[in-house]
Amino acid sequence: MPKWITHIELIDEYLGYWESKPEGRDFKWSDDAIHGIAMAGERIVDLVEISTDGGATWSEAHILSRPEANVWVSWAFAWQLPTSGRYEILVRATDSAGVTQPRTDAGVDLYDGRTGWHSVPVNVATA
Repeated sequence: MPKWITHIELIDEYLGYWESKPEGRDFKWSDDAIHGIAMAGERIVDLVEISTDGGATWSEAHILSRPEANVWVSWAFAWQLPTSGRYEILVRATDSAGVTQPRTDAGVDLYDGRTGWHSVPVNVATA
């Protein structure tokens, strides 16, 4: 589950098996992309946004699969790696009723983290 990622390490000049161009296919996974999933329950995911500066600015992610009620959608965002430093990547979704996820988990539910923005701290080291 991408939502539970706690650490990402970039190793220069290394392509994992998932980043190689599959045989007989015209595409390969991006070295600079961020990918995830989102769901809005009975509603439909209309928008997924990414912030790479802790929420100061937001950019729209590209929804890759057809949004439907009660179905996870795949999304991707091409992040041009910045200069060395510490960054906080935040993700939030907006549903078909125009409701955007609140920053923190709201309400009582059996599922932990169902409404809060997902946050991943990232250390970028460039040569």
